[in-house]
Amino acid sequence: MEIKSGNVKSFSESIDLAYTTVRSILSRGVLNAKMENIIKICNGLGINPEDLIDIDGSIISQTTKKMILLNSDRQQNVYNCATHQLSEQNNNVVQLSDYTDNVEHTETVYGAVSAGTGQYLDHEQPEQVVVRGPAPEHDFAVKVVGNSMEPTFNDGQIVYVNRLVDENDVRNNQFVIAEVNGEAFIKKLSFNDDYVRLISLNPNYDDIIIHDYDDFLIRGIVVI
Repeated sequence: MEIKSGNVKSFSESIDLAYTTVRSILSRGVLNAKMENIIKICNGLGINPEDLIDIDGSIISQTTKKMILLNSDRQQNVYNCATHQLSEQNNNVVQLSDYTDNVEHTETVYGAVSAGTGQYLDHEQPEQVVVRGPAPEHDFAVKVVGNSMEPTFNDGQIVYVNRLVDENDVRNNQFVIAEVNGEAFIKKLSFNDDYVRLISLNPNYDDIIIHDYDDFLIRGIVVI
């Protein structure tokens, strides 16, 4: 883009743009210029904005061609994205999701626990299941059935459990695997001196109140 120095001022007036702005764009280039100023200059010269860039087919040139057509906010978004990518590259950052999404392991699942109406743990015939993602340290795994614990635990999800060795290790508001009258549940535990309550996170389901006559046992604490 060439304009003789003596004509810059008159050209600036003809496109209603400050002389200093036009001179700055002429000397520094268009990549840091505002879109509206580029359009005014191009209209004054009778050219398209993309004609200011030498397109050679490279990804940089193609990106620049598109970027120059964006408004200033969208140009900033592109710049921020490029800056972030460069930072990751320079620091050799590996995204956790890039790792976990591609890791699978085989888990021994000892039956199902209910997030609804009750299930029976089956330690006699465990099932081998392929699970996506790495496994935390745990004693055994079970499968969730039902949706009473959504959104924290979903139907079909494999959850990891540590066995309860000492009853004193149980804390209020922990997620536990509890057995009530022979049926196993995954619930949030709430207790005091008067009652024990197994809480459902989904408001469509009632909590389970443990009475003196219930056969109640905590099998383990869910690993979060």
